[in-house]
Amino acid sequence: MSDNKAPEKPKLSIKDRFLTVAELVDAIRFVPRLVLGLYAWLVYWIVSWYINFETQVVTKCDSATLNVLLREKVPLEEAKQIACSVTEVIGHPNGYTMLVSTIVGAAAVVFGLYTNSGRSWNTKKDSSQSL
Repeated sequence: MSDNKAPEKPKLSIKDRFLTVAELVDAIRFVPRLVLGLYAWLVYWIVSWYINFETQVVTKCDSATLNVLLREKVPLEEAKQIACSVTEVIGHPNGYTMLVSTIVGAAAVVFGLYTNSGRSWNTKKDSSQSL
């Protein structure tokens, strides 16, 4: 009787196993995808933070005018509108504006590095060819 066993595959060495795993990680492009995902999260977080930055309005009131209006029984809100004026509006500071612009502008560089990373899987490098 003859045995119909399939031929046994040769066992891979530890080095060959690591190389196989490395090629799999390279094929999946895990690290570049992770970096791109983290960068996208960073851009989203910074832009959200910047948009939600509070704008402060600084007003200055003339106390003499306010006292006269309150003695004349003018309602407080109306007296504030008459006696107070906006002196300064504090919005997004320029330093933060430059930070957000730099982070968002660098997205093109990060995406370019992602698309150009990894090896070309369609071509095989021939060791006999030289540059």
